[in-house]
Amino acid sequence: MSLYLKKLLPQPYKHLIFNKFSVIGILFIIYSLIVYFSIDSETEFNLKIFIIYSLISYFFWTQIGFILHILPTKIANIIIAILSFIFSFLLVSGIYIFIQFKSFLSSDLVIFLKNEKIYLYTYIKQIATDFEKIFILLILSIIFYSFLRYKKRFINKQIYFLLIPSIIIISFNNYKLNTTRDIYENYFLPIDIHTFFAFKLGLKNEKTTKKLKHNIDHNALKNIDKNTGYNVVLIVFESFSKEPLSIFGYDNNFTPFIQSWYNQEKNQFVLMQNSISICGATDVSMPTLYTGVGPEEPYLKFTNAPFMWDYAKKSGLETFIATSQSQEWKNFRDFVKDKYLDHYYYPDKLGLELINDVGADDLTVLNYVEKDFINSKKPFFFYYNTNATHGPYQDYSPQIKKMPDYLKTRYQKALYITDKIVEKIYDFVKQKDALDNTIFIFTADHGDYAVKRRQRLGSFFLETLKIPVFIRFPKKWIDEHKNEYNQIQNNAQSVRVSNLDLAPTIYEIITNRKAQENKYFHGKSLLGKIPFNRNIICLATNDYRQYKTEGFGIYNGYDSFLFHDNTGFHFYDLKTDPNQFNDLIDSISTEKKQFYDSIWTSNRYLKAVFERTKQKTSGN
Repeated sequence: MSLYLKKLLPQPYKHLIFNKFSVIGILFIIYSLIVYFSIDSETEFNLKIFIIYSLISYFFWTQIGFILHILPTKIANIIIAILSFIFSFLLVSGIYIFIQFKSFLSSDLVIFLKNEKIYLYTYIKQIATDFEKIFILLILSIIFYSFLRYKKRFINKQIYFLLIPSIIIISFNNYKLNTTRDIYENYFLPIDIHTFFAFKLGLKNEKTTKKLKHNIDHNALKNIDKNTGYNVVLIVFESFSKEPLSIFGYDNNFTPFIQSWYNQEKNQFVLMQNSISICGATDVSMPTLYTGVGPEEPYLKFTNAPFMWDYAKKSGLETFIATSQSQEWKNFRDFVKDKYLDHYYYPDKLGLELINDVGADDLTVLNYVEKDFINSKKPFFFYYNTNATHGPYQDYSPQIKKMPDYLKTRYQKALYITDKIVEKIYDFVKQKDALDNTIFIFTADHGDYAVKRRQRLGSFFLETLKIPVFIRFPKKWIDEHKNEYNQIQNNAQSVRVSNLDLAPTIYEIITNRKAQENKYFHGKSLLGKIPFNRNIICLATNDYRQYKTEGFGIYNGYDSFLFHDNTGFHFYDLKTDPNQFNDLIDSISTEKKQFYDSIWTSNRYLKAVFERTKQKTSGN
């Protein structure tokens, strides 16, 4: 082929048809196909569309090679060095992003990183200190550079000056990449083309979501009686499913302290067997957890609703709020911060280094909490939010001298660190001699799923939403509240609950009031009777969170009625199909279909999700 081109075309025009950069275009096409057919994807593979954009990719890189061929050698080699690193980063990060999001880099992720610079900063920092990744990137960059660099060539100056404007016109006008958002969002494209559109659409997007605020409704805090005499510790795990926890029957030793504690006080623990999060995204699930407000509710309801620790403070408990996660993203610092907090600890305030995603070392954060907490003589509400189990998982803590040898993976080590977090907080309470009047509640913001049919941020399958909820009660509380304890035991076995139920539960524990009287609570107190056929609504977006992947889930008893924007409606019978693989949407009764249709059509936000999706698919 190359010999034929040499005879057919004069120098340097043959490079317009094929050169070393043509190989890069071919590489991206092959790489994209391998990734797509080896990892589950949410985008449709259309052969015609893929071929068209593969040809665009090929000719684009061929022309880049042509331009570099006619540039002075030194300038060309500098550009090639930069491109070689970009190519290497694209290939290495492409697989990781595809595994997490079922797609290559999306415009939504670009928008997110543009608005949440703390994530961009920490990603760059963590990659720069990960010597294994840096080594791989350098090796790949050297290979690319060695292959692509041009030797010095002597080109007629007249041809040089004629070719430069013509190539610019060809590259950026005649072959200008034009497509509709529909093609980009719904069809699989080569990684370079897909990434180009991600930046093109993401960087020019000027839409900004509403920032989380906290304009507390003080009327909701009126008539709160003095606390009932019991402390509450609430620990929220990050990206944590039930599966790793041996107390739920899974055979491992990743959380030895939790298992040992459970074995010693088994009769004081309640394990909720059917607990889910209302969202697979932290920035929706956490505000609902804090406030008890349903995800589909209007923005002002979130900003006005008191947090669970506001009720605690009003009832006379000293509030300790701590997290290892940076509070700089999504305006969480201003959302959580208010005058009712006695103590508030987070990495940005403490000046701690972020070592895993946007989280500091959990055990180091707790060192800052320890003195204030143990020296306090008042009853307390203590909230702690972990980060160790967020991908890519924290596998080392300076507070742990040696990890057990049986821990082989980063995830297993992150689980062990999380277990140490629980142990340390337990020791804090023990040192205060407060175990006998402290209720410990454990949950997670969302799951860390294994099946991965859809990317987590837009999935309403249980593999994403299943979370642990378990509570340890002191014996004294159980003796004083036998009816409530029997009721929560019944709820644990028979009904589905969500993390939306924790705020009303804590409200009833620390006050002398019933949760049903509070207009902000959309969940149910776990201490009261919960109907088996209750509706639990799950969302990935709402008034303060936008995302390209939309949908909703409605869970009711053994039913799961789901809507995903690229696949439509689904229905699963969880009694016979707990893993949701047998879609019964085409065979459910008219009565049942009408029942669920009546729910989403009468709901302001669910209906809007459906209508937006309809507009996308119709091409409007």
